[in-house]
Amino acid sequence: MMGPLKGRVVAWFLALSSLVGIGLETPVGEVAEVVGGYEAKALVYCPVGIDAAGCERIVQTLTGDLFPGGVDVGYDGSAGTLVLSEVDLGEYAVFVVPALADDLDRRPYDLLRSPEVAEHLAASRIGRVAIWSGTPDQGDSNVEEKAQLLTSLARWAGGRAGEIGIVVLQDVSTDAEARYDWLSGFAPVEVKGSHGVSVHGEVLGLTTSATEILEVDGEAMEMRPQI
Repeated sequence: MMGPLKGRVVAWFLALSSLVGIGLETPVGEVAEVVGGYEAKALVYCPVGIDAAGCERIVQTLTGDLFPGGVDVGYDGSAGTLVLSEVDLGEYAVFVVPALADDLDRRPYDLLRSPEVAEHLAASRIGRVAIWSGTPDQGDSNVEEKAQLLTSLARWAGGRAGEIGIVVLQDVSTDAEARYDWLSGFAPVEVKGSHGVSVHGEVLGLTTSATEILEVDGEAMEMRPQI
């Protein structure tokens, strides 16, 4: 499921940036290298059998120097995933949730709604929260730009030592009223989905932190409508 940049990207990004109180204690170009005595790692939520391509895109993008400890996948322990309700979250700098959709046949967010997982995540030190109303983990167009965006979001969210940041990509569930309802179970934010879909020709950072997230080597990231 890939299309133009959807949702109220600028408004949501701005509102949530203010809500979580972004003070750039660590420069946006760095991620906390050591977390709880371990080399920083990333954890990606990967519901088994649902959008494996999107999950793999995120894992491949974040694998490398940014997270020297590696990138793990978490779900219910099947198919090589870690058990999300038991994993030591203190080893991770960031937790990434791909763009997914609950519908009549599949409900990939249900595990995040479960008390065991929500309480386990909530008990960790939640740091910065970045929510992007788009699907840079999907589609074959503008792959380089999407990788830059994913990397920048993860770098920013994971930039505080001793905390686990959260990156959330678009919830495109069929029931608009239920979109993002799982997030408030463990993160200090409350987000409501929109019934409408908007296409944006460009994305502007309207706060200092948002602007830095949208930069690569000091230059504004080229955000095309198809990202």
